[in-house]
Amino acid sequence: MLKSSGVVRKIDDLGRIVIPKEIRKYLGIREGENIEIAVEDSNIKLTKKNIINNYLEDINNICEVASSLVSGTIIITDRDKVTYVSDSFTLNVGDNLSLELTNIMDNRLYTEEDILKKFIFNKKELVGYFSIYPIIDEGNAIGLVIIYDKNNSVRNYHLLTHFIANYISRKIDIS
Repeated sequence: MLKSSGVVRKIDDLGRIVIPKEIRKYLGIREGENIEIAVEDSNIKLTKKNIINNYLEDINNICEVASSLVSGTIIITDRDKVTYVSDSFTLNVGDNLSLELTNIMDNRLYTEEDILKKFIFNKKELVGYFSIYPIIDEGNAIGLVIIYDKNNSVRNYHLLTHFIANYISRKIDIS
């Protein structure tokens, strides 16, 4: 656990403070992410919040329908971990993303390769075919939609992956 940095920060004229870089790095807080501010007793509590978690019911509904269209597994992530998986044999909700997947998200890349790839979630290796599309909210990549198939090409699933990512983005924008 990160020890208290002992850093004192002044509040500027707009009421802002800067969270030290070491703390942001330790907690995985990136530019554009949401932070909940609460008061507990006489303390200010900051909590990292991922907006995708507010829409899990909608994500479950769209993914249940989409699952009937694919032979593989649908995986939805936030910036750090799996938030939805269509089957529990592949991954679990809460499994962490690898640095490679985070880089795909940060660079707003999409992939639909007809070659075997390997990605790691919480030390679990998934080897197979992947269609990946980032979820974008207000210009920030906030998660990924992944369709994974262990044995079969996912080339035909790119439009579905893109559709699910855009659906989630628009659901967030409407709120």
